[in-house]
Amino acid sequence: MNEDLKARAEKLGYELKEVLEQNLLKEPRIAATGLDRARAIGNELHSMGFMVTWESKLAPAKLTITVDVSIWQPKGNLSPDEQKIYDAWFAKANGFQPPH
Repeated sequence: MNEDLKARAEKLGYELKEVLEQNLLKEPRIAATGLDRARAIGNELHSMGFMVTWESKLAPAKLTITVDVSIWQPKGNLSPDEQKIYDAWFAKANGFQPPH
């Protein structure tokens, strides 16, 4: 995989983490712009062939949230159709939704 593509994906992953941490605890109408950006980041990563998952952890005493973002690199030896099948299997096996 192209190193520039990996670097772009890593940068987007950090941005996604920041955007989610800054917006998940806000009221929906206030967070709308940030969450739209989070969706755009996810869509860009998906268009690059990556799967993205994230998990949040709430610290109720401080009322803060920590987000962990995982970017899954596609298998290099699959056709686009085979990659979609693999992504669906991988998502099901690991309990999350595959990209659309």
